[in-house]
Amino acid sequence: MKSSLFERVQGVAAFLRGLGFGVPKGALVLGPELTRALPLEGAVSCDFARLLEQSGSSSSPSSSSSARVLEFGFAEGVPLFVVRGGGASAADGLPLADATIPVRAAKALGASWIVLANGATAIAPTFHPGGLVFVTDHLNWIGDNPLIGPNDDRLGPRFPDLSTTYSKRLREAAEKAARETKIEVRSGVVAGVAGPGPGTPAELRLLRFAGADFVSTSTVSDAIVAVHGGLEVLALQLVTSFDAAPPSESREPDAAMPSDAVSRFETLLRALLRSGM
Repeated sequence: MKSSLFERVQGVAAFLRGLGFGVPKGALVLGPELTRALPLEGAVSCDFARLLEQSGSSSSPSSSSSARVLEFGFAEGVPLFVVRGGGASAADGLPLADATIPVRAAKALGASWIVLANGATAIAPTFHPGGLVFVTDHLNWIGDNPLIGPNDDRLGPRFPDLSTTYSKRLREAAEKAARETKIEVRSGVVAGVAGPGPGTPAELRLLRFAGADFVSTSTVSDAIVAVHGGLEVLALQLVTSFDAAPPSESREPDAAMPSDAVSRFETLLRALLRSGM
């Protein structure tokens, strides 16, 4: 008999415990642009491909998803579950229920919150590469949803409340940390897209009209699963590029992404961890 998703998640959690993963206070998902940020003390790790195999999935990870690594360790004295190499992306070709297994595993191990930090393409002309942005809401333009299919109440409710997906408490704590460290962080709405690219100019103009400030192939699916499982969510995007300004808007060409973008992100995150969240 095929195992349920709940049973698969519990099996993955048991497997990670056997590798030395402890009880995390929170979880982080770091996109490829941020994967070297926040090295952990006393880290133990597991490749995503190995985790996927242990979960009983019949899917094979793509080369990009195979680069994902799960870690447990400490930063600023806080026990953390970290996914390096990016979050769930439909472009990888995995079913979203499989791609989001790390978020489920973080919850099963004991995490109470998650920070989703990925790169994003700005479509609002006021955002520039290297900028940090708190996500206040999202548009699911992926064409899929990780909660499609029968619901298992042991994982979460059939209809999770997505009206408060992004935790006000965590965002206020992060805004305070940003003020204390004098790091500029703005706020905006992310549109989740299937990828692998951000979309055509017409699609991006439509998303801009619908209220999106930037697009990402990650973040949204992980956020939905996190809320379903009862995790508080903070999403922090690093703007890596700008695309498809409407013809009526003038804009100077962007310079390369500032070299200090990752260090600013890590400084902010460390201050947030020290605050107790």
